[in-house]
Amino acid sequence: MAKVVHCMHCDQILIRCASHIKNKVFCSRRCQKAYNRPLVVCRGCGCTFERNVAHPEKLYCSWECFKKSRHVELTCAVCGKLFESYISEQRKRVIRNHIACCSRDCRNRYTSLLLGGDGTWVEKGKYKASRDRGPTWRKVRAEYLRLSRWTCEGCEGLGTIVHHLHPVAAGGDLYAFDNLMTVCSNCHKNMHEQLTEGAFWCSFEGVQYDNALHS
Repeated sequence: MAKVVHCMHCDQILIRCASHIKNKVFCSRRCQKAYNRPLVVCRGCGCTFERNVAHPEKLYCSWECFKKSRHVELTCAVCGKLFESYISEQRKRVIRNHIACCSRDCRNRYTSLLLGGDGTWVEKGKYKASRDRGPTWRKVRAEYLRLSRWTCEGCEGLGTIVHHLHPVAAGGDLYAFDNLMTVCSNCHKNMHEQLTEGAFWCSFEGVQYDNALHS
């Protein structure tokens, strides 16, 4: 028995045997291909490509085009060089208020300048967060904290940090009790903020060291 059906692509009227009618009916192979592989516009390069209807999530014509769409062109804040970076990484920089650097060397140079250096990064140098001054210093520090009764000499709060009045990097004695001071974290932070400004009141009698370095 013949039936009247329509082509799924061009909607042309067809007469087909009922036993030959399946879920999808086409008038030709061209219509079948056009239906199963429609032309869509690539989001990356803007060219048209055939996309399988079974994969509607495919939005790019090739893997190379997809990778290019994941990058953005930026200018290095240190050397001024143009470089490509992932869009996700750039979003993190914006959220964290970080600058864009093209390489590890540029980032290390910027970090050195940010910490008061000359732009030369020294691995495990003076910029290292934690410094171990040896067992002798640890004994002197523990003894001074015991003598000061763990009391901050600035605000009389709980003192847990032994600070050098005359910074060791500027020639101050590492072990002399006269050069030590027990402070809390807030007082210690204020002292080092004054150091970055180029001047620091090294004692409460008003003795001042200019252009001192961090202890």
